[in-house]
Amino acid sequence: MSTTTPSHNRSSSPQGTSTWALIIKIKAKVSFIKFDTAQMAERRRDLWKRQAAWLADRDPPTPDPFQCAEAVLEKKQRQAEALIKWTSSYHADTALRSPQR
Repeated sequence: MSTTTPSHNRSSSPQGTSTWALIIKIKAKVSFIKFDTAQMAERRRDLWKRQAAWLADRDPPTPDPFQCAEAVLEKKQRQAEALIKWTSSYHADTALRSPQR
């Protein structure tokens, strides 16, 4: 960007020079704001990525309710089988121990 003024706008008065200086300052400020905005957007995206990674490490995956129900049913079935096995062995023991008439 050139800091010289076009020939048709040149004037010997300080008013003309200060106008161009003001325009240059405004353009520089706008460029800086655009750069700063882009930089902030990049920082925000980086922060979101870090937060997502942190949450992924922190929160365990949500279990499937059907898998949970199946696991509970399998556990209850094993408990019932164990109870049946224990009951039958208990009755067999008591039948052997009881005096026969």
